[in-house]
Amino acid sequence: MRYLCLNCGEINESLACPHCGYLSSIEKYNDVISMANRSIRYGYYYRKIAEREMSYNRDIRINYNIVSPTNYLEWIAALVISGVTFDIIKFFVKRLYSAIKSKCSSLDKDEENIIEIISNEEELSLFVKYTKEFHTGLRNVDQNVVDYIQEEMDADFKGHEVGKILDKEHRIPNTQDFLNIYKMKEKCSIDIHFHEDLELFSALKKHLHIKKHS
Repeated sequence: MRYLCLNCGEINESLACPHCGYLSSIEKYNDVISMANRSIRYGYYYRKIAEREMSYNRDIRINYNIVSPTNYLEWIAALVISGVTFDIIKFFVKRLYSAIKSKCSSLDKDEENIIEIISNEEELSLFVKYTKEFHTGLRNVDQNVVDYIQEEMDADFKGHEVGKILDKEHRIPNTQDFLNIYKMKEKCSIDIHFHEDLELFSALKKHLHIKKHS
């Protein structure tokens, strides 16, 4: 398995980067990749859909089913979330572009989509901006867009829970199941602003710990 260094952008065979010495725990790495996936799906793709629909009609009435992001885009988003400089991201993207282009003469749909994003600096900048803003809470985004993204997140959560019942219990969910799913949704950390709140809580906890031992 290959791992992305969250500090310098090198691709390695382990979580210990031989290039810069950075070491990430598997828990942190998986958390960042998971958040990267969500940032792409909701923060970039669904936000672009919402903003496009709003440019035609103030109400967002269309719902799309978007496929999961590829590993390549996850790696770029993971670098964004990790807070590396845009220069490091551009250098990583340049190597990624060369790797995709040299891999085969014809590209599949996913690879064409990646090339479309990373070969255009304006679109790449938008990708970085949108994934970063999703990660930090979408605080200054049009509320209609935020509501649309939240709706899609809720729908995915419910669909995932219904799928678990179908797969594990081999039955159609009943009314009580849907009530339980709704309660779980309310308790689970799927709210857009949760990630920013968690970061603030962690920073406060660290500050109080330092103050206690000073």
